[in-house]
Amino acid sequence: MRRNNFKLAVSFLTAATIAITAGTIAVVVTRQQDNTNVNQNFNAELSRYEDLLKRESMAKILDSAEYSNIKDAYAQKLVDIKAKSKETKPDYLFLQAELKKENATFEALLREKLEIEKEAIKKLQDNSLVLKPYKDTIKNLLEKESEPQEDNLEEVVDYLSDFVNVGNYTVESINDSYLSYINSAEAYLKAMKSNSSLANIKAELTKKIADAKTFTRLNVADKYLALENTLNEAKKQNDAAVVESNNN
Repeated sequence: MRRNNFKLAVSFLTAATIAITAGTIAVVVTRQQDNTNVNQNFNAELSRYEDLLKRESMAKILDSAEYSNIKDAYAQKLVDIKAKSKETKPDYLFLQAELKKENATFEALLREKLEIEKEAIKKLQDNSLVLKPYKDTIKNLLEKESEPQEDNLEEVVDYLSDFVNVGNYTVESINDSYLSYINSAEAYLKAMKSNSSLANIKAELTKKIADAKTFTRLNVADKYLALENTLNEAKKQNDAAVVESNNN
């Protein structure tokens, strides 16, 4: 009887050991599969954003030191995260969270730049030097319905590059007219009367002319307006000086 009980106990113990071992193996296999899936997802996502940095639309927005610095900082973060993924037993869940955080930071900065580009192009549309075809192009861009979705860096980059592109070729189209306007302001400044009462407005006009020559797509509208207002004021004061001189 005791021998049978012993055999029965051994059988139960063996069965339990087998079950525990099988369960342990199942857990290990499941964890390995989970790690493999996380690894694959992480690598796919990282590759996606590495490819984004090589896009033509990305190249279009890198036309200033500010944009280049933003892009370079993000690119370095991707390099750092990738390096961590090559370490022994990397924590892919942590790395995915890091990647998501860096993507969110990069996207937020690009969206800030997008708003700046929008405001600049709205002012550019109102510029009297801009020809109607370009005004229509700007209008169509501003009315574009496909606003970039949240957590979609590709859409934000493409949308921002559209504004940069349209802004650039619009400014290029008015370049000759704008420079001609600056030249006319310089010619008027030289032709103004030499009255001491005009010293201040002459100094202001000289400053605005110099400032107008350092334009970009983001500030050309403001610089043109500032020059136009100052030139109109100079003409007003100079005309008054001419009238006063004639009366005397």
